Amino acid sequence: MRPALGPLVALALSVCAPRAAAARDLPFAIELSVPGGAQGFPGGPVEARLAVGPGLTVEEANGVRRAIARLAADSPPEALQVEVERDATGAPTGLVLAWVAAPVPAGSAASVRAALVGAETQVGAPAPEFTLHTIEGGREWRFEGVPVLGFMFGYDAARHADTFKTFHHLAGLHGEGWLTKGAGGSYPHQRGVFVGWDRILVGNQRHDLWTIDEALRPRQEHDTFDLDAERRGPWRARHVSRERWLGNGGVKVADERRTGDVWRPTRGALVFDVESALSPRVTTTFAGNPAHAGVHVRLAEEHFQAGRQASFLLPADAEDHPYDGDSWTARWCAARFRAGDQRYVLAQLAHPTNTAPDAPLPVFNARGYGRFGAFTEHRVERAATLTLRHRFVLLDEAAVPGGVDVALIEALWRAWVTPPSVTVRRLG
Repeated sequence: MRPALGPLVALALSVCAPRAAAARDLPFAIELSVPGGAQGFPGGPVEARLAVGPGLTVEEANGVRRAIARLAADSPPEALQVEVERDATGAPTGLVLAWVAAPVPAGSAASVRAALVGAETQVGAPAPEFTLHTIEGGREWRFEGVPVLGFMFGYDAARHADTFKTFHHLAGLHGEGWLTKGAGGSYPHQRGVFVGWDRILVGNQRHDLWTIDEALRPRQEHDTFDLDAERRGPWRARHVSRERWLGNGGVKVADERRTGDVWRPTRGALVFDVESALSPRVTTTFAGNPAHAGVHVRLAEEHFQAGRQASFLLPADAEDHPYDGDSWTARWCAARFRAGDQRYVLAQLAHPTNTAPDAPLPVFNARGYGRFGAFTEHRVERAATLTLRHRFVLLDEAAVPGGVDVALIEALWRAWVTPPSVTVRRLG
């Protein structure tokens, strides 16, 4: 996943069958325009959308079950993910093809042969897919039987201190289990990938949904899962959780829709996208300071024993923030750490839409014991929604040629916020 350096690169996918096409196979040409410049495309998640219209009928969209592709000239055919998008009535509006694309070298082009096929077309063995499993206090996504992402949401009033916050767990790439911390330990309110502010101001009342006072019993309570929005396939799994943010004495502060997308681990990397959409009950200010508010991650304590500390990578143009010596205005921050004998880098990328166009960048705050994250302040009017998007990329340094550096993470950030533009046309 090294950054590609060079001019604009066109990645063409000729969608034609890698075997004799069945009567209902659909031929398309999909072109990805990959920004080059100083960074290029380092590889990562890609989506192509095929809208229902002159080139794709409703019947065809309903009939497609798989997209079979050769992702490299010398590789066997394998499945891309196919997701059907539907309107409020349930009618299909188009298809989304999703996969994790390989890096594109500078100044070159790559092509993939593929075909959209119906249920009656059989090509090779079925592709492995993400599976969802219930675990104590939550659920987890597994790929080929190995846990990759957990979501902990089971609130229990009798165990308030252990269950007052919903969060995601990230797993290692070599069977180490969760790399992130759960309940208990030092700073017990810090757990996994989590969201919160210690100064949520509603009128003259302050609610703390960061440290979460035991006596006042504020909490994040899971309500339900949006099953219509759930996705699972060979490349991506998605769940959408509906949450209630309850302040002092159980007063509702906001509703949250938290979306988690985990992408198939590949080439020594795991990508997790999380979106938090907060809708307050009345006009509300989400405030605090860089060390106690925003979207953060806490790594498991066992990785920081015997004096081990995380070190941090930042963009070249990051600026020191006056809060303390470990705070910076930046668009991303990455922690370098060891889990056993494995050397990892976990990068947190903040989307530009998290702040207003004229607002400063987020403030990242970090601690050597394995906690870091992005802080932003917001005043959200009644009936409005605050949406925060972050991407977490876990990289196995041994699997990345040349190791992980600032240029690579910058390229990953740019590939996410300015993804390859995709054009689709039907052939024949």
